[in-house]
Amino acid sequence: MRKYIYYLLFIQSLLLIACNTNNRSISSNNVTKEAFQPDNDTTMVIPVDTTDVLPNDTSNQSKKEVINTDSCKQLQCPIWAQIVLSQQTMYLYVDGALLDTFKVTTGNKTHVTPYMERRPSGPLYVKYSSKKYPGGNYMGMGNMPYVVFVKGGYAIHGTTKGNIKLLGKKVSHGCIRLHPDHAKIFFDLVTARGINQTWISIVE
Repeated sequence: MRKYIYYLLFIQSLLLIACNTNNRSISSNNVTKEAFQPDNDTTMVIPVDTTDVLPNDTSNQSKKEVINTDSCKQLQCPIWAQIVLSQQTMYLYVDGALLDTFKVTTGNKTHVTPYMERRPSGPLYVKYSSKKYPGGNYMGMGNMPYVVFVKGGYAIHGTTKGNIKLLGKKVSHGCIRLHPDHAKIFFDLVTARGINQTWISIVE
């Protein structure tokens, strides 16, 4: 309990700093039509420094994604999430120091989670449900709460209550699932610092 309270206070301080120094863009637009489709009842948060309109934008509203301009990688970045597939574990670093380790669920044999070294492309959603793989709803937040899209349809997100027991096993459709409490910690950190200041490593 003390550890969780520490997390909340730590993230709250980051959010207060971010609110005073950065403008955030909040939208509820769909971002792609093929890789993933948000439901109408979603909350989308994109920490924006530099934006560009995504290709194939046919709606009346702009669809935006952060262009990564910073040069930091891994421990050089304020936020570094290293997912080790063989251990089914995320190592979460903040400002160069290991903050915590979280059990994850990654892709199964037919939906393998690919290796990656990159910044997350976004967007970020507080509430999100997959239409391709429906089922489950965590506290009214869909089956992918606190989702951070990394590339295309691959994302880091919270799992549903029924799948918490599967953390540590390779049973997802390619995404990296976390316990919802841990997903919120990661989501809040990325929101506070921005995806340009975040690095994702997925390794064997």
